[in-house]
This record gives sequence, structure tokens and C-alpha cells, in this order.
Amino acid sequence: MLFRSQLYQFYKPFDDEIVERDHDGPGFVININKDHAVFLSQLKRIDGPLGLRITEWRNEHGPFRTVDDLTQVEGIDQSIVDANRKWMSVE
Repeated sequence: MLFRSQLYQFYKPFDDEIVERDHDGPGFVININKDHAVFLSQLKRIDGPLGLRITEWRNEHGPFRTVDDLTQVEGIDQSIVDANRKWMSVE
């Protein structure tokens, strides 16, 4: 099984290949209940320490029931959740 980060190591586009990416977010959906802090830090306005805080909260309190539950983590407000909503999942 390969993780997303490992896939990026193997995939190198050809010079003439056009790679389109949505610059509005990471380009893939992140499961906030399962993914590592490295993936969480790919979301807008969430850096490494905040991604780590999310994983620590989840380990202490259990899985998030909804994406909006992220606001229970210190440093995350509703504007951060709204900015990343389409890139986050709890399933």
C-alpha cells in the first residue's frame, strides 16, 4: 500500500504533459479522522504544529463526527473550516 506522499515521489510528469491542479487546496480529500498531520498541514491556514494539534486532539477525544467539530481544536475557527470544507472528510 502506498501513501499519497509516496505516490508523489514516483510520479514525475513529462515536460510536455499538462498537469492541472486546483490551487484552492491540496488537490485531494483529507480524512481528518485518519490522515497524518503531514496531510492535514496541506490544508489552507493549517501549518505543521496545528496539524499535529488536530491529531493529538483526535487521539485524546476520539474521532470527529463532523468537519465542523474541528473548531473544538485550539487555533481552529469556523473560517478555517469553511475555507477547507471541500477538501475534508470524516469518513
